[in-house]
Amino acid sequence: MRKVILLVLASFVTIATDAKKPKTTIKEYFFLLPADALKMDMESIEVRKKVLARNTEGLGLMFEVEEVIDDAKNGYLAIKYGADWGPGTLALAVWRTDKGEDIIGISNGDGSPTFYTQQNGNWKNVTAEVFGDFQKTLFKPKAEWPAHCGAEDSSSSPAEMEFPHGFQCPVPRKGLNITCTYAPKCLVHGSSSVFETDFKRKPTDYYAVTKRQFTWKKNRFVAK
Repeated sequence: MRKVILLVLASFVTIATDAKKPKTTIKEYFFLLPADALKMDMESIEVRKKVLARNTEGLGLMFEVEEVIDDAKNGYLAIKYGADWGPGTLALAVWRTDKGEDIIGISNGDGSPTFYTQQNGNWKNVTAEVFGDFQKTLFKPKAEWPAHCGAEDSSSSPAEMEFPHGFQCPVPRKGLNITCTYAPKCLVHGSSSVFETDFKRKPTDYYAVTKRQFTWKKNRFVAK
């Protein structure tokens, strides 16, 4: 009987200890994530700290930080930047599974966010498992697409507009669900540069469905 009581007490101590253990903040995850997850030349923690402090002079980065949003309460971190290819936002958010694992979502530009989790001390890309519903057929592509997205013959062709080009799926600051919207940019390929031009087509010339919500359900996102 005494042994049973001791085991029960030990279980309560373990639960209490886990409950008191502070959760990893989204900023801490920003420092911990592998460099290839961020894809913005931020390999070292020192560089990432300077990015958050907007003190990037002399680092040789291809972008300039304009604003940082660190919303620890909602598990959200965003770095708004300007670059030669235009403005953008690198955003991170966290989801918790029913197994107690943290899933970190990262969005930056076109296409699906990428999702990572730590397993046995190693980072694993779990995008296929978590966001596998994000597929071209879900948006009902038209049988034929315009030859060019702009007035110029050198503007993006159907092949260059291929999925997931033009889909914006930012991770949310509040809530658990993700909304993907088709809002493409039209690019012109010059002799020595690529630049944006007016989009002369309608989004529905490419996809019948241009907006979808993905609901967080049973540790993954389900298309609504």
